[in-house]
Amino acid sequence: MARRPVESQLYRELVDACFNFIERGTREINEIYDAVKRQYPHLCDDDFSCVHQRNAVIPQSEWKHVARGAMQRCKLKSDSVSFTGRRGLWIFT
Repeated sequence: MARRPVESQLYRELVDACFNFIERGTREINEIYDAVKRQYPHLCDDDFSCVHQRNAVIPQSEWKHVARGAMQRCKLKSDSVSFTGRRGLWIFT
């Protein structure tokens, strides 16, 4: 399923910035979500659930899925974002 324009714009913004607005160091995923929402509140629609989790007991917002995808892209694109190997923990340098 194609993304809505708002999620596509969020993805572009995050990849272009490569999360440079995140405080450096090891960050938990909820800290990252909070920072993304503070930086781009107009692009974080909590009322639109992730299309991959429609049947989940507590569905997650699509923008959070987009943020994780953007982190993966930045991990490949630069050395400023890396995954710790532990679920939900990322390193920003």
